[in-house]
Amino acid sequence: MATKTIAGSALARVLNRSLTWKETVGMSAPESKEIDDKYAAALKAFEDIPDFPDEWAAFQDRYDKLSAAMRKIESTHIDADKGQRDAHAKLIDAAKKAADELARDVGQRHRELKQEQDAKVIKTLTATCLELRTLLERLAKGDSDIEDDLKYAKQLEPALGQFSEQARALSYVSGRFSAIQEFMDARGFVLPKTIEKHLDDAKPAIRMFDELKTAPALWAKLLSDAKKVEPPPVKRQFAGLYGKDTVLMEKARIGFDKTIDNLTGAEDRLIKLLSDAKAYVSGDEFDKLKAIIDRITKMDRRRQLQEADKRSSKPGSKAVVADEDEDDDKPPPMPTRPQDASAGRTINIINRTHAPSSVLTPAEEDKVNTFIGLHNQVIAYRVRDTMNDNFGNFEFVNHHTVRLSRRRRLEFDMNMSVGGQVQITIVNIGDPTYEH
Repeated sequence: MATKTIAGSALARVLNRSLTWKETVGMSAPESKEIDDKYAAALKAFEDIPDFPDEWAAFQDRYDKLSAAMRKIESTHIDADKGQRDAHAKLIDAAKKAADELARDVGQRHRELKQEQDAKVIKTLTATCLELRTLLERLAKGDSDIEDDLKYAKQLEPALGQFSEQARALSYVSGRFSAIQEFMDARGFVLPKTIEKHLDDAKPAIRMFDELKTAPALWAKLLSDAKKVEPPPVKRQFAGLYGKDTVLMEKARIGFDKTIDNLTGAEDRLIKLLSDAKAYVSGDEFDKLKAIIDRITKMDRRRQLQEADKRSSKPGSKAVVADEDEDDDKPPPMPTRPQDASAGRTINIINRTHAPSSVLTPAEEDKVNTFIGLHNQVIAYRVRDTMNDNFGNFEFVNHHTVRLSRRRRLEFDMNMSVGGQVQITIVNIGDPTYEH
């Protein structure tokens, strides 16, 4: 920041000794006072130049030149000569004029900057209010896709419940693991890992399934919390609420931002929970693990039955051995994962070179590249699932949108009228264009 103070500088001596002009031989007191007063006025104008940032180079150059002129005026000795006095007075007048003009220009630039900053505060507040209002309207309508996912999660409970119960039960009988392993090996059922390792693999799945049970309550709470939020004002209401006080506006924006973060954060966590669960139970890893845990459980039961038969058999009689080929109770079937009309279609992004409307961060650019990378990808279940798996939250606000960051969006339109395709046209990359 450029500093205009004269404390401790050569210029400070001026006010203390009045240029020593009164000591000049032959100069009368009135003449001395007149030029002293003129210089004091110029010095006051110099002091009144507002501070400004160092990067305002043009103003800094003018200030440096003016400072040099003031120092030259102070250090110039003049004799009791009218011509010298008049010439010196002109230099002082020019310095004062330059100081007044610089103060005026710096002040004007500060006012313009303040106006720009105020306009930015208003613009940001307007955008935040619009984002919150749009979010509340969307949540008020509910979400049929999330409802379908919750129904799917409910249908998963029998199969996931049995898996969890079997894994938990086995974890309590670690003392039997060696006997179970030997029993299975003897019958040709060789496990890929030890029983302990398979149960370790089951622990994250069990935690996920326990969390999945809370999904309906999380969704209900989110909708309830959204209903309790008072809709934010529109721009025309700002004057009545905040006047011209941008501090109040910024405080309000921070509050609205926090509400958005709370609601979207809860929604994101719910969607991630549902997405992770759907992806996991649909994968080969869970299918194999579920079959292994079920096999271990059944073989342990057969082993125990065989041991019980041996203990209860009379001497000389033939023990009743459990039929190892018997059709045990089959595990509950896995429900069909939700699908829509986009299943099996190929993503075709028409304008993959669409230029961003904002300067993106490297992380945001990576997200854009991830989106472009979806080109030619075949959708397994729903385009929503594909987007959620990559971006966390797939929304619709006039356009379909995915999040690049907390505020930035990639907005696009979809067309499924072309056979076998989901045609995507990118509309905007950057700050959201909710007004479209």
